[in-house]
Amino acid sequence: MKRDLAEIYYEAFGEKLSIFIKPKHKAIFLLEEALNTNWGFYALENNELLGFLGYEIKGNYYSDFNFYKLKKIFGLGRAAYITLAFRLASNINLKERQILVDSLAVKKHMRQRGIGTMLLNQFFRFAKRQGFHEAIIEVVNTNTKALRLYKKLGFKPIKKRKYHIFTRRLGFSASITMLKDLRTENLKS
Repeated sequence: MKRDLAEIYYEAFGEKLSIFIKPKHKAIFLLEEALNTNWGFYALENNELLGFLGYEIKGNYYSDFNFYKLKKIFGLGRAAYITLAFRLASNINLKERQILVDSLAVKKHMRQRGIGTMLLNQFFRFAKRQGFHEAIIEVVNTNTKALRLYKKLGFKPIKKRKYHIFTRRLGFSASITMLKDLRTENLKS
């Protein structure tokens, strides 16, 4: 499953990753190493992975792109550069009782079929049962379908961060942090 997961992740986020992590085969290898499957939800059909939702809580990461993993694959200099770039791009500091949707992706040919909504609803139920009060998600401003879905599911924009470096190559100019209050939701089990 790790290889399929890495492929779907790269399919969804590869354009953004490829600025820092190339070539593709090294990115896939890194993803196989870095994605922590214990912190996620998965949509499967006949043992085929269709999509996933990875989440983060304080100290536990779904996408663990740490320096040592990067160094093992890319060497010292490149690992330092990638680590710095990721730190500059990261802007979410979780508070107590907050949980972050780290990544959500569905295979390209399976999109627009409700799989992302199903994964998010499953995640909301889990988060609420675990005592989390708020769910956080970050989305780029050009991903209008995701923005529409998140708003439909009760997320509200709370912060917009403009990026001035790499934006032309990344295909977006800002990220939007959104919050969903899980306490006010009546989530079906």
